[in-house]
Amino acid sequence: MDDAFLRAESVSPDPDGALAVLAYESYKGGHAALGYKLSREWSVTGRYWYRSLTYSGAQASLHSWQLATDYGIIGTPTEGRKLTLRLSVWGDYADSLSKRGALRVQGLTFKDVSIAHPNDTQVQADLIYTAQPLPNHYVTGFVGGGYSWVRAGDIAAFAQQGNCRYKLRIGNDNIALGSLAQPCRVGPVTINDAPFRADASQYGLQPSKDFNYDATFVGLGGSWRWQHSGFGVVAAYHFQSLFRDVNDRLGAYGAPKVQFNHVVGLEFSYAPTRYLEIFLRGQGFKSSLVGYVPMLYNPATAKQLDRSYASGMIGVRLALW
Repeated sequence: MDDAFLRAESVSPDPDGALAVLAYESYKGGHAALGYKLSREWSVTGRYWYRSLTYSGAQASLHSWQLATDYGIIGTPTEGRKLTLRLSVWGDYADSLSKRGALRVQGLTFKDVSIAHPNDTQVQADLIYTAQPLPNHYVTGFVGGGYSWVRAGDIAAFAQQGNCRYKLRIGNDNIALGSLAQPCRVGPVTINDAPFRADASQYGLQPSKDFNYDATFVGLGGSWRWQHSGFGVVAAYHFQSLFRDVNDRLGAYGAPKVQFNHVVGLEFSYAPTRYLEIFLRGQGFKSSLVGYVPMLYNPATAKQLDRSYASGMIGVRLALW
C-alpha cells in the first residue's frame, strides 16, 4: 500500500488542512486519496486503487482500499523531527481471478481456473520517524506489522479425463460438483451427461485451506527526501517478511514459497504553488505484488509472484485549503 513512501507528516506547525491525490498508473489503473488534518496531532486518510492486470496467464481487475489515522506522538518543528503512529485497515478485492492455461495437481491437469470473489483484509500498525539532518533534507525510517485474512469463493475449472472434458465447481466445503462440458465417446458409447459429486481433496484441491488462510507480516524501510524551491526528490526502500501456513501446501501446485519482498522507489515532484504538486513515481518489486495484494498468493496465481515487477505513476497532490 505504497509503504515504501511512508513518511511522517510535515514537521511544519500547520495545525489543519486537507489533501487530495489523483494519479494514473502504468498498468491501466489509477489511485485516489483524500486526507484531512483534524488537529496538530491527529489526521485521517482514505485511499483507493484500481488495477487492471494481465500477467503470465492470470487476469484480474483489482480494487484496493485503505483507511488510516495518524497520531503525532512527538513533534518538534523547530528541530525538524516528528514521531508518528499510524493505524490502518486496508484490503483488496476482485469479482474474479482467472488463469488461462494449465494448473497441474497430483498428476491431474486443470485448465481455465477461475476464483470467485477473492479478497483480503489487513490491520496494520506503523511507527514512523522523520528527521531533518540538513536544510531541505528529510530522512524517514519506519517499522510496522499486521495481520491478514485472505478469502475466496467457489473455484471453477475444466479437467480432462480420457476423451471427456469435465466442468468443475468446488466450494469452500471442499465438495466438487462436476458435469460433462460436452458429449464425449468412451469406446463405442457416446455419453451425453455424467454429473458427479466428490471430495475435492482426492484431486489434490483443498480450497478451504489453499485459497482461504490467515497470515502475519512485518516490514521496515525508509526514505530520503530533498525539497527546494518547489522541486522535490524522494528515494525509498521497503522490506517485508510474511508468515503464512499456506506456504508448504502451495508446493503441491508447483508454486514457489515467497516469504520476502524488497521494494525500491523513486519520485520526482514539482510544486508551482503551495496548493498544487505534480509528481512522477516509479517502483520496482523483487517479488511482484507479494504483500501488497495478498489474495494473489494462491495456487492459481502464486507461480508468477516470485518474479520482479515494476510500475510507474504520474499524478497531482492538491491542498484543498
